[in-house]
Amino acid sequence: MSLRSLDQIPAGTQLSTSVAIVGAGPAGITIALGLSARGVGVMLLEGGGTEFDERSQQRYAGALATTRELTYPPLDAWRLRMLGGTSNHWGGWCRRFETNVFGSRPWLNDTSWPFDRSELDDGYQRAQETCELGRDLYDAVTIQADLGLTAWTDLSRHGLQNSIWRFSPPTLFGQRYRTDLEAAALDLILGANVVSIETDRDAVSSLMLIGDDGGRRYVTADVFVIATGGLESVRQLLLLEESSTVPIDRSGWLGRSFMEHPHGAVGTVVVDSALTNDDGPLAIFRERRQDVDGVDVRGGVTVTPEACAEFGLANMSFTIDGVAAGTPPLASLPRGIAVSELVELLGNGRPSVAHRIYARSEQRPNRASRITLTNETDDLGVKRIKLDWQVEPSDLSDLATGSQTAEEA
Repeated sequence: MSLRSLDQIPAGTQLSTSVAIVGAGPAGITIALGLSARGVGVMLLEGGGTEFDERSQQRYAGALATTRELTYPPLDAWRLRMLGGTSNHWGGWCRRFETNVFGSRPWLNDTSWPFDRSELDDGYQRAQETCELGRDLYDAVTIQADLGLTAWTDLSRHGLQNSIWRFSPPTLFGQRYRTDLEAAALDLILGANVVSIETDRDAVSSLMLIGDDGGRRYVTADVFVIATGGLESVRQLLLLEESSTVPIDRSGWLGRSFMEHPHGAVGTVVVDSALTNDDGPLAIFRERRQDVDGVDVRGGVTVTPEACAEFGLANMSFTIDGVAAGTPPLASLPRGIAVSELVELLGNGRPSVAHRIYARSEQRPNRASRITLTNETDDLGVKRIKLDWQVEPSDLSDLATGSQTAEEA
């Protein structure tokens, strides 16, 4: 591998390659290594360096607005602008898409994917290995049996089902695959800030790059890949749309329907402590356990596809977290009753423990939830973005319905 900083390349230089990949996060690194192994000439362009740099990171800053009931972190907080991208601080939670995501769901603004989930099976297997997730098994009953744990009860009568998350170590792509990148026949350029995508008629012809020295360089390629994440990829395309004489946003959806997972603590349950001790059926739902292959796993519950269809719900999942005795009163509990008192009050003399229910949900596609360009620019003169994350009232009511069901189960 050739690894160099853009500032080491004389200003005005025009570089050329077969495939130019913008962004050296999980997607960019995986694509680059895969193509390079097939003998394809690859240039991997990363705006950051090998380490976190505040000057580079602030280029991710932007404006933010949200639905009143929700919050979202600053745009330069969750994303990382460095080799490996945001994998440098992800938590490692992994689970496959539910099968119903790929079918018609009229109650979710009639969204559907143009292919079946089986089309992703080969890709899922490669992702399993790339993210170091161990055996390809997500069945809660089998995993609990293999670990010698008692299986939790059948929840289907409540419209719920047991589910399993597997945890990547987590795989920090910039560190984990640095040796592979160095051994590959590819060109990795750091500090390569793409400030403009140039077009010739209806095709991309080159990229304009600026380094921290302010000098411009250019990259031509047969194929260009934008792999800079959901926000930054849209920023690049919006900039192209603004400067190009050729229509880019032919569907009218560019930057629209931004979706996150509405999530948060939604309630508290008090259960017999025998259920959540180390051998109890809820042990794997309370905290991570190590699978037989050494990979951490954790259980939870999800709403069944049948229940989603029957009640018009989005897919959602629930986990439980222990609440230590003596913690301050929770908003969802009667005012003035501490958790320790509630445990004693509802335990009927039996050892009991309180658990907070944490929910995560899909949201419906919403054109008003969008990413736009602002007139404010970063230090390279590139327009920043504004994220306006909007959810529909039904997205929040779904969480209320699902959490009530989870509490009852």
